Amino acid sequence: MMLEPLLDVRNIQGNILAGFNKDHWVLVFVRIREVVAFKRWLAAVCPRLASTADVLQFNAMYKTLRGRLGGVEPVGLAATWFNIAFTQGGISKLTTKQQADALPDEAFRIGMLERATALLGDSDVAGAASNPAQWKIGGPGRVPDAVFIVASDRAEFANDFVASLLAASGAEGFEEMARDVGKARSDLKGHEHFGFKDGISQPGVRGRIGRGANQFLTPRLLDASDPLAAAFAKPGQPLIMPGHFVLGYATQNPHDGKTLPAARLPLAWFKGGSFLVYRRLRQDVAALRRFLARTATQLGIPNLGADRLAALFVGRWPDGTPLVRAPRAADTKMARDVAANAFGFDQASPVFRMRPGLPADAVPAAPADPLGQICPHWAHIRKVNPRDEQTDLGDAFDTLVRRMLRRGVPYGEPMPEPGLHDDGVDRGLLFLAYQASIEQSFEKVSEDWVNSIDRPSPKGHDPLIGQNASGPTRQRQVSIPMDSGADRALLIDQEWVTATGGGYFFSPSIRAVATHLALR
Repeated sequence: MMLEPLLDVRNIQGNILAGFNKDHWVLVFVRIREVVAFKRWLAAVCPRLASTADVLQFNAMYKTLRGRLGGVEPVGLAATWFNIAFTQGGISKLTTKQQADALPDEAFRIGMLERATALLGDSDVAGAASNPAQWKIGGPGRVPDAVFIVASDRAEFANDFVASLLAASGAEGFEEMARDVGKARSDLKGHEHFGFKDGISQPGVRGRIGRGANQFLTPRLLDASDPLAAAFAKPGQPLIMPGHFVLGYATQNPHDGKTLPAARLPLAWFKGGSFLVYRRLRQDVAALRRFLARTATQLGIPNLGADRLAALFVGRWPDGTPLVRAPRAADTKMARDVAANAFGFDQASPVFRMRPGLPADAVPAAPADPLGQICPHWAHIRKVNPRDEQTDLGDAFDTLVRRMLRRGVPYGEPMPEPGLHDDGVDRGLLFLAYQASIEQSFEKVSEDWVNSIDRPSPKGHDPLIGQNASGPTRQRQVSIPMDSGADRALLIDQEWVTATGGGYFFSPSIRAVATHLALR
């Protein structure tokens, strides 16, 4: 059995490993104007930073009460969480540039702005929406020093908490540059604006939150007799060493999955921190709907309507049903149980044995799909998580170490169904993702897979978030699998997801904030 480390859950910020999982978010981006005053402010608000232990404790209480109420949400039970993260410039101001440059990630040290067009594929054409010069935050002269992340069960609680932060002692040491407000969809809970259920395939993080034998961060739902129980927390959720998400912990070998000891950090106070990627992604819902309807008609492929074409783009039906397990139509029951994430691509999915008392996967196992005839190689979920496939970077073990902990939330009001015309509303996703290396996770997935026509497997770009910066048209291409086994080429000459802001941040441990960044 793999020895799993004891996690310092009282010092790791809560959104990293536990996830805030709230309906209302406020992101406040600030510039430090006066260092001593800001350090004084940090000292004042540091006790209010939510730890992983705080979030886990609340989530456990919420789950218990909901169970007692027969699945009904407990009325009046609410929490408001606060975390903070800093850019390289912010760390430099609060410590020294030498310390900021010692953080072990080149992407963080350079910053997203310098890598946006050359590496991430954002446009370098003047006036283009995704050109960093147009960004709301993170563009030239608009790179913040820090971001305050506030999330709550109720919008008024989040707003009141932000107001209290801005009124705390020492707040004159910074100025607010921009603010983003996120809100879970009330009409389709858990779905993003294109209408698809989001956040289904989060990785399972290894590690213990207490000294008890079964006090794991990620609950283990497989029966101990299942030979896959050592590698998976539940069907389709592989376990990954915490060092791939938080600095200072053990990692795993990308070639054989075996544990590697934690790398020595240049400075001890880096331990327990995580790198945060922020991307403000505008979604053009009406344009995508028009494209899908028009293209499905033009292609004239039997059984390929707009709904199934959208499912091919994503790799799932809107309710989360995986295409590889239900190629012709969504299956509501499957989408609600463990089957929603229990599949691979190269190999047929195994039958997992659940712990006694837990419902088993009751639908036929997913077949092998190595040629991408069921779920295309270019489908979004296959591009960003090739699962059991061998890729250009290595085998499936290498795929695991590219994973990120995604904490995104929609912003803006939903587009009414079946609207096909732009209503002028700015809507999209506030994408947040934590990892121990931006360069090896977010940037590798973006540059090497999402934006590539032939990696990690051939036959197309990611049609939703992929960007092709190789030519002036930025045209993307996919090959649609036909029932005959042949492919049908489809050229895509428009983008429906556009970056309108972003940045690379470091989210230190709470102890590091208190002892190295705040005024002592």
